[in-house]
Amino acid sequence: MTAPPRIPRRDALLSALGAAATLGAGLGAAPAHAQGSTATVHALLVGIDNYRLEPLRGCVNDLRLLERSIRPRAASVTLLVDREGTRANFLRAWREATGRCQRGDWFFFSFSGHGARKPEAIAGSEADGMDDFLVFWSFHPAEAPTEILLDNELEVMLAELGARGVTVVFVADCCHAGTMTRGVHPAAERQVRLRTLDGAFSVNALVASLASAPPAPRSPPPDALRHVHLFAGSVESLPVPEVTFEGRRHGALSVVFARALASGGAPPLRDLADQVVRGVRAMGDGRQNAEVTLGENATQGLFSRGATAPAAAAVTSLPVTSDVPVRLRVDGRVADDARLALDRLAGVQRVERPDEADLIWNPGSRQVVSGLGDLLADGVDSARIAASVARFRAVRRLRSLAMEQPPELRIERVDQSTRGLARTAVVQFHNAAHPAGAVLRLTADRLRHPFFVLFSLAGDGTVQFLYPGTDEPPRIETARPFVINDIIVKQPFGADHVVAVALSQPSTTLVRDLNALHERPDPQAAVAVLERALTGGAWQVGLLGIFTRPA
Repeated sequence: MTAPPRIPRRDALLSALGAAATLGAGLGAAPAHAQGSTATVHALLVGIDNYRLEPLRGCVNDLRLLERSIRPRAASVTLLVDREGTRANFLRAWREATGRCQRGDWFFFSFSGHGARKPEAIAGSEADGMDDFLVFWSFHPAEAPTEILLDNELEVMLAELGARGVTVVFVADCCHAGTMTRGVHPAAERQVRLRTLDGAFSVNALVASLASAPPAPRSPPPDALRHVHLFAGSVESLPVPEVTFEGRRHGALSVVFARALASGGAPPLRDLADQVVRGVRAMGDGRQNAEVTLGENATQGLFSRGATAPAAAAVTSLPVTSDVPVRLRVDGRVADDARLALDRLAGVQRVERPDEADLIWNPGSRQVVSGLGDLLADGVDSARIAASVARFRAVRRLRSLAMEQPPELRIERVDQSTRGLARTAVVQFHNAAHPAGAVLRLTADRLRHPFFVLFSLAGDGTVQFLYPGTDEPPRIETARPFVINDIIVKQPFGADHVVAVALSQPSTTLVRDLNALHERPDPQAAVAVLERALTGGAWQVGLLGIFTRPA
C-alpha cells in the first residue's frame, strides 16, 4: 500500500476553532460515581415562527423535538406555540409552571425564536452597554414595542426560583445580535434565516417607544443565579442561523440537546455541555458557537437529585436518521441534456424557492452553494452535480455521527512571519473563508480512544485520505492533542469537511478501504466504509467544515 502524501495533499483546509466562551478548554469528563435519584421536572417550552416581523421556519420544529425528548422525564410540560407566545401568556404560563415546582425540583425552560438587543436601560448595568431581550410573537416597534422580555427581567425571575431551591436548565435557541465573519453567498441571501431582528427596525425608534414602559429591574447578584445552567445557541456577539435536520428547519442547539435527552440516563452536566458545544459547531459548519454557562454542581447528572453523575458511556451504536431527499434549486437555465441528467438524479427533490433549498446550483457560474450560504464547490457542470449531491448526503450523515460525543477539532492560522520561533496566531471563533496561501494547523483533542483515522471530503465530493500513512502509527497518545502542521490552502477552493475518527479497536480494513478511495469522487462510499468500522467497538466521530477562497 502506497502511503498518501502527508497533508498538503488536501490543498484547501479550513475554518474555525471552537468551544464556548465560558466553557473552558480544560473541561473534562466527570469522575464515575453512583447516580443520584431522579428529581421531579417541570417544563415550559416556547417556539415562535410566525412573527409579525421577520418570520422564521424552525422554531416550532424545535419545540416539538424538545417536547418529545422532555415529556417522558417531566411531571408537567407547558407549550406556547406561535400566536400563543405573547408577553402576557408567557408570564401567566411561567407563574403556573414554576408554581408547580417544589424544593429540589428542576425547571426546564426553552425559547426558540428571535432575540435582539438595545442600549441598556440602566446605565452601567451591562458589561457591553446593551440589554439583550427575547422577542414575543406580537412584537412591533411602533404598535407593540413592549412585547419583549429583557434579560434583567428574566434574571430576576430565575433568581426567585433559586431562592425556592429549584434548579433551572435554560435552552435559549435564539440570537442576541452580531454579524458573521464568513459572508453569505449571494445565491443564498434570500434563504438564510437568522434568529435576530437586527436591521428589521430602528434601534432609536425602539428605545423611544420603550420610554413609557416601566423600567427594567436591576439584575440580581451573580450568586443568585448559581442554580441556573444556561445553554445558549450562540455567544453573545454572533447570530444563530437555522439549519436543516431530517429535512426540517431547526436550531442546531435544540437538535443537539434533544438528542442528548433522548439518549436516556442522566448525563453529567459537564459532559452534556461539552457535547452541546461541539455538536452545535458540527451542525452549523462553524457559523455558530454555542455558549454554555453551568451553575453549581456541574458534575451532577441532568435532572438528578444532586448526586455526582458517572461519566458518559462510550458510543457503541449508530444513530438512526431518515434518508430524506436533497432539495436542489437550479438557479439559471440548463441545456436539455443537463435537465435530463437532473431528472435522473436519485434522492433529489427539485425546488423553486430559495428558502426551501438544501443546495443551490448555478449552471452559468458552475457554483454550488449550501443552505447556510457557503460556497461548497466551483466548476460544477451537469456531469458533476451528482457528486455534489452525493457529498451533501454524506456530510449530512457525518453530522449525525458527530453529535454523539465528538472529539474537538480546531484550526489555528500560523503567523508565517514568526514560524521560526514556533509562534502561532490562534483565531478564536474564526469561521471566515481562508485565502490561498494561508498556513493552518489542525488539532484533534479530547480523544477517548487511541486508534485514529483522518480523512476529508472536498467540495466536489473527492475523498482525501489523510492519516495514517504506511509510515505513520495508527495508535496515538490520547493524553495529548493530535496535531498536523503546515496545511497549505490551495486550489480547488470551496468547502472541505475533515472527518476525525477515534476507535477503541484497530481497524486495518477502514484504513485500507479509505486509502483505496483516495482521490475518488465517492463520498457516500467513504461514509459506508466508516459506518462498517464503527460496529466493532466504542468510537468518536468529529466533523469540521473548511472554507477556502482565492487570495
